[in-house]
Amino acid sequence: MLSYRIARFMDDYDPYGFMDALETGESINDGIERAAREAYSVMLEGDFGQIREWIYDPDLDEPANLKAEMDSIMSELKRLEDLHAQTISKNPLQIKRRTNRCS
Repeated sequence: MLSYRIARFMDDYDPYGFMDALETGESINDGIERAAREAYSVMLEGDFGQIREWIYDPDLDEPANLKAEMDSIMSELKRLEDLHAQTISKNPLQIKRRTNRCS
């Protein structure tokens, strides 16, 4: 699931910052779970820009596998954002106007 990939990327990208953000008594796995839920919630709201701000680093070149994961996540976010925009632009409710005709 993309939200877990985002959470794991955040941990891999800045492990010390991620550990600092943990609640008292919270394990790394708990933090990843919490971060994944938050990322999922933000995606459901359609705020893909917020997630891009969390993970995008234009200067990230090394390690190559981390850069590749960031690029992959960014690509997936773009795809989801495009799908979200298409869904919003379509009116799934075809509301028909009722006419009252008295005979």
